[in-house]
Amino acid sequence: MVKEEFDKLLEVGFIRPMETIEWVSPVVLALKRNGKLKVCVNYKALNKVIKKDRYPLPFCEEILEEVAGHEMYTFGIGYRGLVSQP
Repeated sequence: MVKEEFDKLLEVGFIRPMETIEWVSPVVLALKRNGKLKVCVNYKALNKVIKKDRYPLPFCEEILEEVAGHEMYTFGIGYRGLVSQP
C-alpha cells in the first residue's frame, strides 16, 4: 500500500530519488478518512538547520492595511518604509 503511493508520486514527478539525505525531511504517512494514505512531510528537522530570516517580509494583509486610503504609493516609499497618514 505504501509502495503504491510512493510509485504514484514518483510517476507524476512530485517526488524524486535523492543521493544525499543529510538535509532531507522525513516523510510521514497519515491515514485519510476514506482509508487511503496521505503523504506528508515533517519539516521539523529542516527547520532546525535552516538559517532564520532576520527581516521577514510582511504579510500581504499588513501591506494592504498600511497603504489603504493613500492616493499614491511609490516603490521608494515602500523601500524606506515611509507611509504618511492621509
